[in-house]
Amino acid sequence: MSVIIIIFILLLPLHLLLKQSPVLWIFGLLTKDINTLLMFAYWVLCSGCATYAVSKQIKVAKKASTVIRKSFHILAILVFLPGLLFECIFIYLASGVTLGIFIILELLRNLNIPPLGTSLQDGFMVFSDEKDIGNVALTPIYLLIGCAIPLWIHPIPCDVTNSAMFNILPLVSGLLSVGIGDTMASYVGNLFGKHKWPGTNKTIEGTVGCILSQFLTVYLLFKFGKNNYNNKLYKQFGNNNTTLNS
Repeated sequence: MSVIIIIFILLLPLHLLLKQSPVLWIFGLLTKDINTLLMFAYWVLCSGCATYAVSKQIKVAKKASTVIRKSFHILAILVFLPGLLFECIFIYLASGVTLGIFIILELLRNLNIPPLGTSLQDGFMVFSDEKDIGNVALTPIYLLIGCAIPLWIHPIPCDVTNSAMFNILPLVSGLLSVGIGDTMASYVGNLFGKHKWPGTNKTIEGTVGCILSQFLTVYLLFKFGKNNYNNKLYKQFGNNNTTLNS
């Protein structure tokens, strides 16, 4: 049943849009360049780590703490940031496909469709928090959209080197706020938080950790990433000039 849903909701529209087999098209995209293939293998490894963490938490049968849930924000950073820097077009495509997969998985969970329905529901029970009200688990979808929407709405996110470094600050705004700032606020607040903002459970220490972590990330991106980007850009135009001159 799960296979039928995936075919009709995901593969059939892609087939009509691409006018060819989406599976063969994606396979050709992955294998045409070694860097794309390596990035895909890295993302598969990250997905495997996430699946293992969820399975382990289900076996423990204990509600995941805030710190454990925020670990998935770190995983989102590890997925998105290398993609933006080195495979911008691929992360643009992959983020949209992943959103479709998330929606399908949520449909399977809500309808309890075997063989994944029960496992997905078990994962929802141990990872859900007070924000997951109702029948729909919106937290993972919100995390994905929060990280990816700057990439989706930017008119020209990727440059000639297949990197987003030229427009890096607006494109990492989602990662800075949702992935880095929110995560560090949670970690610092839980570990060192003693002074709370009036009328809330949020700590001043967590807020400071949120702000400083974002400033530090931007500094490191421009300190080290800019030099690598300039070298990559020089090689790109250097190769083009060599080709034209020859």
